[in-house]
Amino acid sequence: MAKFGTGEHMHQPAVAEVSGDHVTGQPADPIPASTARMTAMLFELRGPLTTARGIALHVKCFPSRQRVRRSSSAGTSRAAYKRLTVARYARRWPNGSHLASAHSEVLSVVLVHGAFVNGSSWSRVVLSLAGQGIRATAAHCPLTSLAHDAAAAQRAIEMQAGPVLLVGHAWGGAVISEAGRHPKVAGLVYVAAAAPDSGQSLSDWWKDYPAAEGRAEMKPYGDGFVALTAKGMREDFAPDLPAADVEALLATQAPFAMRSFGDRVVTAAWRTKPSWYVVAENDRMVPPVLERASAAQMTGGSVMELQSSHVPMLSQAAAVADFIADAIEALEGEWVRHGSC
Repeated sequence: MAKFGTGEHMHQPAVAEVSGDHVTGQPADPIPASTARMTAMLFELRGPLTTARGIALHVKCFPSRQRVRRSSSAGTSRAAYKRLTVARYARRWPNGSHLASAHSEVLSVVLVHGAFVNGSSWSRVVLSLAGQGIRATAAHCPLTSLAHDAAAAQRAIEMQAGPVLLVGHAWGGAVISEAGRHPKVAGLVYVAAAAPDSGQSLSDWWKDYPAAEGRAEMKPYGDGFVALTAKGMREDFAPDLPAADVEALLATQAPFAMRSFGDRVVTAAWRTKPSWYVVAENDRMVPPVLERASAAQMTGGSVMELQSSHVPMLSQAAAVADFIADAIEALEGEWVRHGSC
């Protein structure tokens, strides 16, 4: 079950609601056909605007942050949300002048993994995003220092043709906080992730909170590195995955440099860029209370809580992918509203 929260945002559009293919809450002004086509191009709409699954999607906009709540019994529909967006923006710019240039600014996603895993930990999210027409690239971090990992993330960012939504899991949250200062980065998504502030290290970020259950299962792995034990991987890192998947994670895990615990973020990107957060309610590697505290400091995005272990991108990949897609739509919507495309 996913729960969505609200926070600070930059505008105050009218409240609207979608149920199936009906949009209410705003006047039903006629939309010029040319404008509707232009707006549809922006969001690359294909096929019918609704599905046959009994959609019940509710979208409410607040003065500070957008909140999207999906009915758990009715399923989800990205197309229903896009239909609302088409109607809203077409009414705002009846000539469609801002939309043509917006279509050239296609947001791509760069995914940054955490400690003890590699880029393949995002494989299920990559496939789910691809099914929605969203291009995603997983960076491969050496896990040797914050500087080295941020450099790896920035290389992936620089390979993208346009603006980037930067997503980080666990230790990857510290990495995107540092690498997210890159001018191509439009926003950030934290998935059960560390979020040190400017001048903070991972240890500084954590110091006022209890140690996680999985901390005791980090054992030395050669000189200056740690890795998880089999018990830690099975009981703390990914207890909600099938046994075969856990064994694969154990066999392919990447050791983590202990020096990274003390590496400090220079300027936290989440302080100046819109950021979203996925809280893993059953996390045994990062205390959920710490995740919620970090999420509460961020502005511009929303917060989703999942009944998941430390690896929601594997155990609930579709929900995480949908959350990322929501963030993309929110960013694209801001560009259209402000004519900054």
